[in-house]
Amino acid sequence: MNRGKLFVAAIVLLYAATWIGGYFSHRHELAAEAAEGYAYVQKVNRERNADIALNLDGPDTGISWSFPVLPGVLVVDSYSVLGPLIGHNSTKVVLYYGFGSVVLAEGGGWRA
Repeated sequence: MNRGKLFVAAIVLLYAATWIGGYFSHRHELAAEAAEGYAYVQKVNRERNADIALNLDGPDTGISWSFPVLPGVLVVDSYSVLGPLIGHNSTKVVLYYGFGSVVLAEGGGWRA
């Protein structure tokens, strides 16, 4: 295999790793953040004898779509819904660094 083909193969592998790893990493971190928010609202409900509506089955999170734009960088459209009136969706630029991810920028979408 010549150097050009090896370089192209390495780039393709980096994009594939970014797409797959970044997707699962962002999905995991989104779910953890939603679970923390859900627990907080439950605590507020108990402490204040409030009745803030939550999903009975817990938070609902997901990724509508994702696409790698550079090795290690994804554009992701994801959502998090804690209850009928508590949720958000946005498009994010996510940096995937192999064992985790971080949102670099966020915009658009909806918030309830």
